[in-house]
Amino acid sequence: MPTLLLLTLSNIFMTTAWYWHLKGGPMAAEARPIGWVILISWLLAGVEYTLAVPANRLGYESGWTPAQLKIAQEAIALTVFGVFMVIVLGQPVEKCDEPREQLRLIQVSFLPYRLRLPLPRRPLRQEQETPWGPRPPRFPGRLGGACQARVPRR
Repeated sequence: MPTLLLLTLSNIFMTTAWYWHLKGGPMAAEARPIGWVILISWLLAGVEYTLAVPANRLGYESGWTPAQLKIAQEAIALTVFGVFMVIVLGQPVEKCDEPREQLRLIQVSFLPYRLRLPLPRRPLRQEQETPWGPRPPRFPGRLGGACQARVPRR
């Protein structure tokens, strides 16, 4: 639970860092000096990093895989941005399909939690098939390896 809380807080700071200067429309955004916008955004991003790095470390130590951490972060980012877009930027949700599409993205984001692909435990032999078709033939050589360069003898 602390992982999700820290990821949510870090996404709030990151979304703010990326989009705060767009509030008020194009005229207001152009009126803000770009140097100040970059400086303020980097300060906000620094706070985001101080929350995201411990969140990832805590999650990893509690058994989350890096893929699960990344996908959880992305699902949280979509949710945070949707709220930020409506509340801070004043942008309406334009299509009624969007909430349904976001729900589908969240559903798909949980696949790595449920899907475990087996890894091969031993190397494949020449006569065995791989998931992509038959294994290519090995070329003979002193070491017996594939793609071995032939060195001329003196």
